[in-house]
Amino acid sequence: MENDQLKMFILTILIDIGLIYLLLYQKLNITDYIFCYIILISHLLFLYGLWNNNEQLLDFLHYLIFIFLSITIFVENIYLLTISLFLISIIQILWIIEERCILNKKGEINNFGYGKEINICSLILTIILSIKIGYKYNK
Repeated sequence: MENDQLKMFILTILIDIGLIYLLLYQKLNITDYIFCYIILISHLLFLYGLWNNNEQLLDFLHYLIFIFLSITIFVENIYLLTISLFLISIIQILWIIEERCILNKKGEINNFGYGKEINICSLILTIILSIKIGYKYNK
């Protein structure tokens, strides 16, 4: 397993542990509950794609991650919001360190998942999630 794949594998497992904990020990509304299960199912597909180097599946899931992260604006559970904020923060940190999205191979011309527009959207999403978490924490 390559270094980038190992990073993605570990990050996915950490997020899954958090999601399973929430499903077992937190009272979630129906939207948050369904969201957790959809993410866990997509993570199973992602791990399968990583393990088998299924580039078509990984490319499809690569597009979905931004959709899923955008949907977190409608999530209510503070811990689920925090997991999403953690993920978007880690993605942005990896963009800075690697100067690319780690789902793209080094030297690959495909820049999906990395660029000015996606950086701006990610920054705005980070701000929105931070404000929502702060509001819920102070409630």
